[in-house]
Amino acid sequence: MSSALNNSHLGGGRIEYIDAMRGFTMLLVVCVHIQSFMIGKPNFSINELFGVFRMPLFFFVSGFVFYKKDFHFGVNEIKALLRKKIFVQVLSPLVFMLLFCLIKNKDFCHSILSANKAGYWFTFVLFEFFIIYFTLGVLMDKIPLKGYKKDIMWIAIGLIIYIAWALWHQQIEPKISGLFSIEKLSYILYFILGTRVRKNWQNVEAMFDSRYGVAALVTAFIVLNVLGDTFRQLPYCEAIWDILTAVSGIFLTVAIFRHYADNFSSDRRAGRIMQYVGRHTLDIYLIHYFFLESLIEPGILDFSNTSLCISQFVVCLGISVIVISGSLIVSKILRGSPILGHYLFGAKI
Repeated sequence: MSSALNNSHLGGGRIEYIDAMRGFTMLLVVCVHIQSFMIGKPNFSINELFGVFRMPLFFFVSGFVFYKKDFHFGVNEIKALLRKKIFVQVLSPLVFMLLFCLIKNKDFCHSILSANKAGYWFTFVLFEFFIIYFTLGVLMDKIPLKGYKKDIMWIAIGLIIYIAWALWHQQIEPKISGLFSIEKLSYILYFILGTRVRKNWQNVEAMFDSRYGVAALVTAFIVLNVLGDTFRQLPYCEAIWDILTAVSGIFLTVAIFRHYADNFSSDRRAGRIMQYVGRHTLDIYLIHYFFLESLIEPGILDFSNTSLCISQFVVCLGISVIVISGSLIVSKILRGSPILGHYLFGAKI
């Protein structure tokens, strides 16, 4: 494991098993989309297995890779980065969403005003998080705190936003809420958590290397899921359960990928594949919707009469591999044009 882990100490450089973990997260996203769009409602769905931490993990990793150690929260620096990000987070998804709506005969204007945005909500919400993060960064620079105290304040602000969202998001005018996907705002807590973990990565790694730390994560995740129905029915406890389960699931996933880091290194074929998928999550996310309804008819696979999730998971996993492979092929073709690669996926010219 040591050779793969050495890469995790290279400042702001890429961490191979984190890239592989991004690939795993993208696989989960596609699996759940396939289950949701293409398969009859089962008694026990994939989303119930992974839904408690799947999207929190995606936003955590997004914050983790977005964080830059030496970034200065100056107006010029923020404007330059947002100008770059707006192409791949807003304009490019708008192009893909328009094409998707035209091909699938969906109402584009209605999709814009809906929180789900024909499935393309993630990139828009992530861009909103960038704006919130930069705004908070400018304000935090004016606060005379350093080290862990400032990081704790970052997390506290994330919790405050989460609580405010839980209390008031349903009271916002529907069109405003839909346009800005307000119902997704709670995920900013995990985005901020990702940036703080990346900032303190060398200290956080010690927890993942401790057998007691990993054992505590496993225990917490199991207990929270076993007692979930009871715990969530207690007054004011549903949000607490959601946060604790998501965080324990996120850290447990990181711990697993870190423990098996050598298997996900660039020296292994599986590692190279997972890393490649992880480094092209945007491409896959933007393209994969075009394949969903093209493979099989919605609802044609019916798992409603079985309480076992293994069969649907295997089917969804197999279809996911096909969808991701097809998406990567289309991505490769589009990236063959430097201009398209740059403006659609942010590739360097």
